[in-house]
Amino acid sequence: MDERRRKMRPAPLVSLETVQMKEGFLGSAASGATDLVLLLEIAMGMGLIIGAWLARIKRFRKHAWCQSIIVILNTVSITLTMIPAFRVQVLPGIPEKLGRVWRRRTRYWAVSLKLPACTYC
Repeated sequence: MDERRRKMRPAPLVSLETVQMKEGFLGSAASGATDLVLLLEIAMGMGLIIGAWLARIKRFRKHAWCQSIIVILNTVSITLTMIPAFRVQVLPGIPEKLGRVWRRRTRYWAVSLKLPACTYC
């Protein structure tokens, strides 16, 4: 049975020995930036736990500051990691003429939704 499965399995397109991966400072196959994001996310998770503890002991102002800082850090982290991936993987696949079509549709919907809303003004 194992012999038949082995024959049915397709061969890899690239052998793993030829692919060179950058190693991060945590010793994994991930890049250094990915390791940094992982450590930042772990720190933010600990900060969220501290923020929940602050709310539980009724220190609401400190809780609000703690949670707000973590939300801002998370937004920055997501933005810095997702924008390069979007530019490399998504943006080249979007045709140029698609933007013009969506602008026309957006204007159409804005006008069509605004007119009924203005009747109640």
